[in-house]
Amino acid sequence: MIHQDAVNKAGAYIEAQKIISKLLGNINVSKKIGKVRKLFASAITPKGFVNHLDSVIGCNDKVYRIIGEPGTNTSKLLELIMEDAIKKGLDVEAFYCPIDPENKIEHLVIKKLGVVFITTNDFHDLKVVNSQIIDMNKYIDYTILNQYFDVLQYDYRVFRELLETAITTIHDAKKSHDYLETLYIPHMNFDKVKQSEDKTLERILKYAEELNI
Repeated sequence: MIHQDAVNKAGAYIEAQKIISKLLGNINVSKKIGKVRKLFASAITPKGFVNHLDSVIGCNDKVYRIIGEPGTNTSKLLELIMEDAIKKGLDVEAFYCPIDPENKIEHLVIKKLGVVFITTNDFHDLKVVNSQIIDMNKYIDYTILNQYFDVLQYDYRVFRELLETAITTIHDAKKSHDYLETLYIPHMNFDKVKQSEDKTLERILKYAEELNI
């Protein structure tokens, strides 16, 4: 709530319009909308917070790094760009936040244009030579945030502690899982497993072919 009160919500629309005009302005609305492929580029794992932003960037020519504190509507910015891209017939890859996968896009790739948008923060960052910066922090009224400095520091500290607890719990669960595997593996018929895998893959490929995916 504190960040919501301190952030100019028009910022996401202003920055999105700049990007859309620059990259998509000359592309007309298509009779066939583009497809959205939903993915993850980062995860909370037994080893901690892991990301593969380098694979997201891939061989794309234009890289935009989005910088923004919590509440600066970085996800809304990407949603607006994505919506314009797909209505103009461009396929996109949308990478979602593992903490809030229902609502928050963190990264976006438009392969046909060779463009990738990377949201950077304390948990995932990647230094890219010649990347262009979109600074969403310029839409923050810091006179409001500074009034709640101690509260925000406390909230951040608690968030990190909860995240560390989650990672420890996942790590302990992985250890238990690995131990159970040592009990099951000697008694598994992996030939049967492979047969089941092949049948399942055949069904998936047939289904994909019918849907022309």
